[in-house]
Amino acid sequence: MGCRCVELDCFDGADLEPEIYHRNTFTTHISLFNTLKAIFEDGWRASPYPVILSLEMHCSEEQQVII
Repeated sequence: MGCRCVELDCFDGADLEPEIYHRNTFTTHISLFNTLKAIFEDGWRASPYPVILSLEMHCSEEQQVII
């Protein structure tokens, strides 16, 4: 109905910076904050529809508070 949904798998990263990657695959680990910045800056170029973020949380409580 005109919206977009992106699932982000969040894991504990070094220096208390949560990371996004897909467990048990050869994907690159990307900073959660860089990911959110890219979505904020470029998420509206291709479509004016809302972007819904679904966070699959695998972070410790400490890093969840940071998020």
